[in-house]
Amino acid sequence: NVDGSLDSDFSGDGMFTQSFGNSDGALAVAVQSDGKILVAGWTASGQSGVLRLNTDGTLDTTFGTNGTVTHGVSGYDQATAMVLQPDGKILLGGHGHDDDGLGYLLMRLNTDGTLDGTFSPGGADGDGKLMVRPAGSESAGADLDLQADGKIVITGRAGSTSAFGIARVNPDGTLDTSFGSGGMATYDVGPGHDEASDVLALPDGKLILAGHSIMTTGDGSADFSVARLNSDGSLDTTFNAQVRSQLARVDGGGGVDQVQIDGSGVVLDLTQIANVGAGTPDGLSRIEGIEKIDLTGSGNNTLKITAADVFDMSGMNLWNVDGNPAVADALSQLMVTGNAGDTVELADSGWARRAVDGNWQDFSLGGIDYQVWTDEAQRAQLLIAPAVSVSVIGS
Repeated sequence: NVDGSLDSDFSGDGMFTQSFGNSDGALAVAVQSDGKILVAGWTASGQSGVLRLNTDGTLDTTFGTNGTVTHGVSGYDQATAMVLQPDGKILLGGHGHDDDGLGYLLMRLNTDGTLDGTFSPGGADGDGKLMVRPAGSESAGADLDLQADGKIVITGRAGSTSAFGIARVNPDGTLDTSFGSGGMATYDVGPGHDEASDVLALPDGKLILAGHSIMTTGDGSADFSVARLNSDGSLDTTFNAQVRSQLARVDGGGGVDQVQIDGSGVVLDLTQIANVGAGTPDGLSRIEGIEKIDLTGSGNNTLKITAADVFDMSGMNLWNVDGNPAVADALSQLMVTGNAGDTVELADSGWARRAVDGNWQDFSLGGIDYQVWTDEAQRAQLLIAPAVSVSVIGS
């Protein structure tokens, strides 16, 4: 009832149970235009089960066998999502296991619960059924939706390496080859496990995928993750464009490589980039192999940085500031050059400028005495041109 109490007009006490065997579970529900209720899930037989209830909570005996049906391709199938078409036919989405392994399973039922032979007719797994795998075996479907043009999208986990996966199917059960690659697409959100659990078809033809992603290699914690796709299956780069721009990767490679600021009033804020092994499909850092940053430009520019950024992006002991330390005492070093008016903001509190007996001890190189700032705990060191001002904003 509207007050949260059980509706005694439904199945006598507001509750209904149905056994398909000795271990069953419901995972999806939908309500027809006539008020009848469809429930789908998994059954003890290993196939997907569907039942239909009348509005009073009794089994609708005009559906299947006394109100229930089971369908599938093997003994390891689950209907995890269900959508009703405007013509009353029933779309089931989930996963199944056939001779080629685990994959996305789509089935379409007629209004009486029988398989619709006009969907994927003559398919390898039988009429009314379609198995697809966006990234080989071990792909598992989770959700589906129906576009306004009648095409069907199904999403879930793609492959054993686990990326967002999606497939789009024409109304007749064939893959829509205008979408992605041959009707399917995968997307790596983070370096770890990604899995899409929901899909929403938008009126303009775009698609929203939602699920979870592990954003740090070796860390089992997961984050919410969302992607928006264009109607052809490509990523919509107008969605969260600022964050996506941070996913670009810069790798200077060997030697001493420099990032040079061009312009005035530029703020290079490295603290906004979760750099360490995050945000790239291969788990590599977004900025790597950069040993010098030149702030000169055409006016006053600013660098915001943490010790972790220096440690992650720069090489060890490039400039012999402190003699030849043991490997265990080596420091990651970054040189910053620039003019008066340029600024370095140290965004954590572990930094200290090198001094001896109360006097600054700079490092001379090429006739320039560089300020030496070190974070011993993070094993990071900055060599900053004398004209550049420094502030520790993390203190």
